[in-house]
Amino acid sequence: MSSDEDFSAGFTAVQPEVITPSSRAGSTDAAGCLFSCLIVNYNAGNFLSRCLISLFAHLGQNNFEVIVVDNFSSDDSIARAKRLNLEVRWFELEHNAGFARANNLATSAARGEFLVLLNPDTEITRDCITPLVQYLMGHAEVGLVGGHHQDGNGCWQRSFDLTPTIRREFDYALLPRRYWNALPTESPTKPVEVGWLYGSFLVIRRALTDEIGLFDEIFFLNDEDMDLARRVWKHNLKVVYHPVCGLIHYGGVSKRASSTAMWEYVRSRRRYYSKYYGRIAEALYCLAALLRKLRDALASFLNSSHG
Repeated sequence: MSSDEDFSAGFTAVQPEVITPSSRAGSTDAAGCLFSCLIVNYNAGNFLSRCLISLFAHLGQNNFEVIVVDNFSSDDSIARAKRLNLEVRWFELEHNAGFARANNLATSAARGEFLVLLNPDTEITRDCITPLVQYLMGHAEVGLVGGHHQDGNGCWQRSFDLTPTIRREFDYALLPRRYWNALPTESPTKPVEVGWLYGSFLVIRRALTDEIGLFDEIFFLNDEDMDLARRVWKHNLKVVYHPVCGLIHYGGVSKRASSTAMWEYVRSRRRYYSKYYGRIAEALYCLAALLRKLRDALASFLNSSHG
C-alpha cells in the first residue's frame, strides 16, 4: 500500500491555500504584534539558546514577540539564553507547573494576534512561521495549523496523528502493524485535515483561545494538544497539517530530563478518555496500555534469548 493510500484512509485533503499579503511591521511594540512565539522551557540545556537564536535570525522584520516561561529548571538553560541579550520576555516560575499551565500563563501575557507554540528543542532554518500565520489569515474555517518537522538527521518527523479511540489503543497494543499502516510514512505535499497536531509547533488565533481556552490544565505533560484539537473540532473548525518546511525538532529533551515522563503519559491518556468517554473507557485504555507493556516485555525477552 502506498503512503498516499495509507494517508487517505485517515485524513482529508483541504483545498489549495489562499495566501493574503504578508503583514510585516517592524519590531515588536508594547501595543501588540502579529504573532507571539510561546516557549515553555524545562531543563532544555543549550537547545533553548539555539531555538531563540534561530528565531531572531530568520524572522527578520516580522512584527513578533518571544515569550519564554521556565518551569523551575535545575540546569543553566535560562542563564545561558539570557546572556544572548535577545528581546525576550522572561517568566520564571517557582515550581514546575506543567506544560499546559505554563503555556496558558504565556498566553495570558501574549500581545500577538496569533499564538505560535514552540518546544525549546526546536530550531528554524528559515521563516516557516509567517506562512502558517498567513494560512490562518486566509482560511477562516481552520482553527489550528501545524507545520513540517524534521529531526536532527534531516528526516521527516510526523507531527500529527489519528483521533484517538479505544479500538486504536488495542490496535496499537495487539496489532501495531494495522495501527501504523493507517499513518503516512512520508509528509503530505499539501495541507490536509488531521485528527490532532503535536504541541511542538502549532499556530492558533488568539481570538479562538479567548473563546475555547488554550490547554486544559488537567493534563500536566502530555495530550493537552490532543485535547485542544478536539475542542477546535467541536467549535466547527478544522485542524490542519501544512507541510511548510524549515523546522528542526530534536525531540524529547525536556521529557528525558523528567523521571516521571512515562507515568505522565499514561496518566494524561487516562484523563483524556475519562473526560470524553467516562470511566469504562478509561479502564479499557488501562487494559490496552497493560497489554502493550506485556507485548514489549515479551519482545524484549525474545530478543535477549536469541542474542
